[in-house]
Amino acid sequence: LAKILSRKMSTKEEFALVVGPTRGWLRRIMENRVPFVPGTRFRIFWDVISVPMILYDVFLIPLQLAWDLDFNWIVAQVILAYWVVDMAVGCNTAFVVDGHVESVRTAVMARYMR
Repeated sequence: LAKILSRKMSTKEEFALVVGPTRGWLRRIMENRVPFVPGTRFRIFWDVISVPMILYDVFLIPLQLAWDLDFNWIVAQVILAYWVVDMAVGCNTAFVVDGHVESVRTAVMARYMR
């Protein structure tokens, strides 16, 4: 295991170690390109929207837990839904390595799983 971890592996090799060999429809899905590219309007918008969500989580959740305060249940559910969708968006967003945009799904998933 130490030999495997010490050598420099490509993200495709890392993904193969984590997931194992894939066949058929799963391989076709994993070899496709991801739909979101960093720096696009959608990704910038999505990241800006995350700021109020983080602020809510950082400040209001501890207040709710410490003093048993009641806040808007609908707002809490919307924020929870945002974080669930954010995981899917994160799994489908390419990343930049040495000035090159890596958009192969296996590489993106291997990097997201780290």
